[in-house]
Amino acid sequence: ALPLLSNNASINNDNPSSSSITALSYLGATRAIPNYNIMGPAKASLEALVRGLALELSPPPPLGRSIRVNAVSAGPIVTA
Repeated sequence: ALPLLSNNASINNDNPSSSSITALSYLGATRAIPNYNIMGPAKASLEALVRGLALELSPPPPLGRSIRVNAVSAGPIVTA
């Protein structure tokens, strides 16, 4: 879905200055986590895709429009 979203964002962008795509990742992309099974390689693939899209979709500023692509890998948060 992320490649389709990025293609749509780069073609049908109403805001000519900038846009943003954010993906959610997890520690399992870089470490072996018990019972995380296939999600580890899936998240690692997502992070590689984000790096590639970030390179392709953010041209130098003189070219005008740029699309930021980021991945967020949130960890546990103490709430009490």
